[in-house]
Amino acid sequence: MRGPRRRVGVGLLALAWIGVGCAGPIVETTDGFRHRKHEYRIAAPDGPGPAWQRVDLEGADLAFRRPGPGTISMQSRCGRPVAMPQLMARHLLIGVPERELVAAGPVQVDGLSGWGQTFDTVSRGVKVRLKTVTLVVRGCTFDWVLAAAGSFDSAEAAFDAWWGSTRLDPSYHAGASE
Repeated sequence: MRGPRRRVGVGLLALAWIGVGCAGPIVETTDGFRHRKHEYRIAAPDGPGPAWQRVDLEGADLAFRRPGPGTISMQSRCGRPVAMPQLMARHLLIGVPERELVAAGPVQVDGLSGWGQTFDTVSRGVKVRLKTVTLVVRGCTFDWVLAAAGSFDSAEAAFDAWWGSTRLDPSYHAGASE
């Protein structure tokens, strides 16, 4: 059984480091962060539990980690073929073979329709919560990812507030339907 557990651990690590393409220049602002190229703004993560520390993860625009363990990240990529958010969200779970669906359905990101999904899995005997939010708009895909082990309620609350703080450039709202 050691092989499948190792694959789950590797899959979770890969999930925390997902993202392809254009991890762009992030500028820290007084109220959070701004991506220069994709023109979105997002607050710094906050909420109950230990403080989130910014970390560098390959392919992520922004990533934060805190003791617990918990990792949240945000990726954006534009100019590649995209599908509906429900289909694009499936890519986020590649490499996580044994998982239990907790919830999935439409979400609103800055007033635009996206897709959220939550899964539980086990890695090295520890329950892990994987939660993702995907938005596809005007040829761009935005993904937010939470990977939290053990007691994940405060990490999940902080994650929901964090991705919910995202504000897109008004041009994404004009003719947003794909």
